[in-house]
Amino acid sequence: PSGLRIDQNGTLWWVHDYTAGLVRLKSPWESNTPELVITDLGNFAGDPPAAVDDDPFDVCIAPANFTGGTVKPGDIVVMDRGVDDNAYNALFYVDPATTTLNQTEYKTYLVEPNSTAFGNLDLVAMTTLPDKIATLCLDGQITMVDGAGSMTAIWPDFYPLGLTIEPAALAADPTTGRFWV
Repeated sequence: PSGLRIDQNGTLWWVHDYTAGLVRLKSPWESNTPELVITDLGNFAGDPPAAVDDDPFDVCIAPANFTGGTVKPGDIVVMDRGVDDNAYNALFYVDPATTTLNQTEYKTYLVEPNSTAFGNLDLVAMTTLPDKIATLCLDGQITMVDGAGSMTAIWPDFYPLGLTIEPAALAADPTTGRFWV
């Protein structure tokens, strides 16, 4: 797994970078087996195999104040760092109560594939604030997204704009909103 979270009901959710899948294990874990919810995030019918590079790389639970759009608090949000080629990053969302398993060509977006909105390179990490989801790009850009998919980009002040530092992790202090890269 490249991303792993537990929701408020105790369900364990994870994504697989190389298989483009979203999997869950409902609580109680010892009484259930893993369920493959999505087997093909973001691939489009008719895409040539060489053009497809979908990398669901992280997963989070939409925070309690994540309102104003289609995505509701408690929904599963999947960060994809390459929707039909690495030039595009996107955020998918999934209703955790879904009973439909083994979904293919899944394209329910919070933010549709975009080559520049999240930064100019691959996304590498994701975290939550009380009312937003934040992503981190390899170029250092942090992008905050609300429940309607509106985005605000910020750059950490400890390095010059455009310098590739290749960060690997992102955390947010829920009290102060301060980011740690």
